[in-house]
Amino acid sequence: MAFLAQAKKDRNLAVEDFRDAFGVTHEAAGMRLTNLLTQHIGIRLHFLRVDGSGAITRVFENDDLPVPMDVTGSV
Repeated sequence: MAFLAQAKKDRNLAVEDFRDAFGVTHEAAGMRLTNLLTQHIGIRLHFLRVDGSGAITRVFENDDLPVPMDVTGSV
């Protein structure tokens, strides 16, 4: 948490820094960062995984904000 609190204070939050500091993949860093920032730092956000064609393949939210959906209910 100290790492993230300092990064917020410095206005320098980046998933790549989190990935490098903790030796995880981009996806794992993004999901962990989403959870930690929402729960402990007070920044509300979503995690979206998008494939090369632009299709959303994974969504993670824990901030009670609505995830955008189309008329079929797909994100």
